[in-house]
Amino acid sequence: FVAESISLPLLQAGTVLSIAVYMLAIEPLIATVAIVFLVPSVVIVGLTQPVLNGLSRSKITVVRALGQAVLRRGRQEAGQGTEPNDLIERIYGLRLRFANLKIATKALNQLIPNLGLLSILLVGGWLAIHDRTEIGIIVAFMSGYERMTNPVRDLLNFYRRLSMMHVQYRLVAEALG
Repeated sequence: FVAESISLPLLQAGTVLSIAVYMLAIEPLIATVAIVFLVPSVVIVGLTQPVLNGLSRSKITVVRALGQAVLRRGRQEAGQGTEPNDLIERIYGLRLRFANLKIATKALNQLIPNLGLLSILLVGGWLAIHDRTEIGIIVAFMSGYERMTNPVRDLLNFYRRLSMMHVQYRLVAEALG
């Protein structure tokens, strides 16, 4: 991950930037429409990832409390602390909330790039009908947009992993410190 933490963002951001600049130079209107449809994915991940981090942190904390409760019960100290069944219910609830939010985020991130492709077809088709662009440019933009969405997806996945590792590191540091 350490080596990837430098090369992956540079490569993927460079790829997105170079394709976006090329598209803007060829046909600014279609390029702008295509780029606008990449922004919501970044915003959605930026808004949901802190919530996912908080849920993950809570789950790990409750799992630790469950381990301690089980150890206490094993030592015949059953009257102290929270019951293991309550903790298991909390863990289950946290996992459900995490899964629901993650699935909703993934669904939106699958829908939005497809809407971007549709918008390229609509705007490009309108421009082609009015003889302001050629069909070849529309096809090239569709291909370029596809080539841009994969690096953006890789960057978003990298951000998610980095964010989750940061949460896990903090929990380990708190446990040791």
